[in-house]
Amino acid sequence: VAGCSPSFASLALVGVLVNAAAAFSPAASSSFLPHALRPAAVSHQSPSLLAPPRQCRGASLGPVMMGRAAAVREKKKGKTDAIKNKLNSRFGKMATSCVKSGGSDPSANAALGKILEQAQKASVPKKIMENAMKRATNKDQADFKEGTFEIYAHGGAAFVVDVLTDNNNRAAGDIRTVVNKQKLKLAESGSVAFNFDRVGQVTVESDKSEDDMMEAAMEAGADDLEAVEDEEEGTKGFHIYTDTTDMMQVSAALEAAGVKVTETKFIYKPKAPVECSDEDIDLNLKAIDFLEELDDVDAVHTNML
Repeated sequence: VAGCSPSFASLALVGVLVNAAAAFSPAASSSFLPHALRPAAVSHQSPSLLAPPRQCRGASLGPVMMGRAAAVREKKKGKTDAIKNKLNSRFGKMATSCVKSGGSDPSANAALGKILEQAQKASVPKKIMENAMKRATNKDQADFKEGTFEIYAHGGAAFVVDVLTDNNNRAAGDIRTVVNKQKLKLAESGSVAFNFDRVGQVTVESDKSEDDMMEAAMEAGADDLEAVEDEEEGTKGFHIYTDTTDMMQVSAALEAAGVKVTETKFIYKPKAPVECSDEDIDLNLKAIDFLEELDDVDAVHTNML
């Protein structure tokens, strides 16, 4: 995509739901922590997004049972103003970065145009996007960089934390403070991430049966599927997992088939979830809340069951 660098599309295409969460490419080398922050990018077809080896199409399609921790997190997602504010902030950062690298004309900067389109679908206030684009013209405004922090959590679980920041030292310091206060431990690069696969996640709202949705997902090119339900909203749907390079094509194919896509993002999907005690679950959920409150943190992924 003209005007921007490759990994920012995971944000730009975050989807329509307020409870989006984004994801990013793995860290490069850095001096402030073992996990690097690097210039953000915007091509939604970038192979540099830590794409996992391709799975056999449909080999593992079927609903995935959620443990207590996953159920609690799922229930909380998107229910607070804090989550909405973080989504607004994320889109603002994306707009600032794209304008700095590719200009403020959406017709000439395709990535910026896509960000503005997705922000509108996600009900991000127009004023927030306009202000973010104006900030990009300020020569003192640093560009945003993305990175990944790996953390050992309680009970043998692990966190992968995605960040998007214009101040490396602030991001590293804030995360280190939470890690220390919550009695966690920063991990060396790669020592936690190998427990996860980097995949695309397309969330849809649908009353289709699992068999019907399975067929639609396979036809669209998906690799895996999980049934989900929001008891508070009374809605049912599915998380549909894809190869990172196929996520947008799968999303478009599902929409063309009449399926309502509510969110599109990259995630770290645990290969083998870790079962934790109730006490460790509570400690980890508390730590995740503190991490997610940080301005520079975009998403926290865990393999806790």
